[in-house]
Amino acid sequence: MKIRAGPVRQDQYAPHRARLAVRAWLGSAHSALYDTELVASELVTNAVRHSLEGAGRDWARLLLAEAPSRVRLVVTDPGNPTSPG
Repeated sequence: MKIRAGPVRQDQYAPHRARLAVRAWLGSAHSALYDTELVASELVTNAVRHSLEGAGRDWARLLLAEAPSRVRLVVTDPGNPTSPG
């Protein structure tokens, strides 16, 4: 299993940078690339919109684990859990 991780600054360009990271990690020919890029973009967008920014806490973290038949993507941010709504 390959595991890759890295920070993503939480700003208006974060979703784009997350997609670029996923593409670099998986490679452009990976069968799950499109879906994984989409999920990364959505998760990072949520992190930017709903976590606490500023005060040195404005970085999200991507973790991608790649196995032969699956890809797992985790996005964490410095914010506290909140209720939807």
